[in-house]
Amino acid sequence: MNLSLNFQLDFNPFNLIVEQELSLKGITGIFGHSGSGKSTLLRAIAGLEKTLDGTILLDNICLIHNSNSKNNTFIKAEQRHIGLVFQDARLFPHLNVLENLKFSAKRCQNRRLDFNEIIKLTELDSLLHKHIDELSGGQKQRVALARAILAEPKLLLLDEPLSALDRQAKTSLLRLMLKIQRELQLPMLYVSHSLDELQQVCDRLLVLSQGKVIDYGGIHQVIHQLNHTQDNGSI
Repeated sequence: MNLSLNFQLDFNPFNLIVEQELSLKGITGIFGHSGSGKSTLLRAIAGLEKTLDGTILLDNICLIHNSNSKNNTFIKAEQRHIGLVFQDARLFPHLNVLENLKFSAKRCQNRRLDFNEIIKLTELDSLLHKHIDELSGGQKQRVALARAILAEPKLLLLDEPLSALDRQAKTSLLRLMLKIQRELQLPMLYVSHSLDELQQVCDRLLVLSQGKVIDYGGIHQVIHQLNHTQDNGSI
């Protein structure tokens, strides 16, 4: 599966300009300093940014095409089959864990995944009847992951899902992300400001700086180049 990005988007204090083909095998990291455009890029892919100029293709399916012509295309976020997990879990507080998961599962037509197997995969068996306010931060993110998976997306976007967690919870979630990706063969784009986290789980890395792609490639090669650039005081 491939993702073709060729667009620009007004993004204060600079424009986000992306012209890049991404291979979506495994987990692709997106790295950059705060305000570099990482989250805005995910929002554009997910369908939450409607004013961009250009084209986004997922596996040769046009998600959005905006130009001066009349033949414009915009597939709504809920029709893109793309999951999005945020830094805060955004669960329904009035529902318990099981009800949150069932809400997501019932919206999925032509289901292929087994509900109970996803619960087992995400290690939520013992939490199903707990209310959201009884969960730790790491547990909430596990529920958010499971809820996103149960919608059976073609692509899962992760927007700094570990940033509010302690070290132990981060280690556990990183292990779980790898396990999910391998068992379900679900492509992921993972935004983080931690190169250490990205290096643990990612196959490739995209680097953004001030709204522009400055590097993309194998994770170790790109990190080596980043370290070399920083040593020379270029960024």
